[in-house]
Amino acid sequence: VIMGKEPLIGSIDHINEVSKMIGGVETITAAKTLTIADSGKTFIFDVASGATVTLPTAYDGCRFKFLFKTAVTSNNYGIDTAAATSLFYGRIVIHDKDVSTYDSTLAHFAADQSDDDSIDMNGSTTGGLAGGYIDLVAYGGHWFVDGEIYGDGNLVTPFS
Repeated sequence: VIMGKEPLIGSIDHINEVSKMIGGVETITAAKTLTIADSGKTFIFDVASGATVTLPTAYDGCRFKFLFKTAVTSNNYGIDTAAATSLFYGRIVIHDKDVSTYDSTLAHFAADQSDDDSIDMNGSTTGGLAGGYIDLVAYGGHWFVDGEIYGDGNLVTPFS
């Protein structure tokens, strides 16, 4: 987080305090449907048994940030659009958790812009491990995504 010219670095508690100033923060421990009133919030996935978030209608400028505090170990973490015609555009990079260097172990996945209305992270090959983020911004009835998450094994696209 950048405030002015100095970077602000800290714990999840520190991030919570900053997020409250710019939209709020909420922990996800079960399925949740977001509303437009939630725009600007940071959501923290923090349940090993997985949870799915359903986004509201993609009104221009609506935005959400998702952080991953706890690795999903059963089921999935999911982010779904409100309608099959509201698609994801953009990319997610998945880092392999077993590799400590920033090299070819990165996998870049782009939404295909034809039918991707869900991001599913299974705790291994499609991400969902602790760490990482996904940013979403709505424009033109769709969700623009930028994210870096952590996975394990033969990494594959989280978009579907």
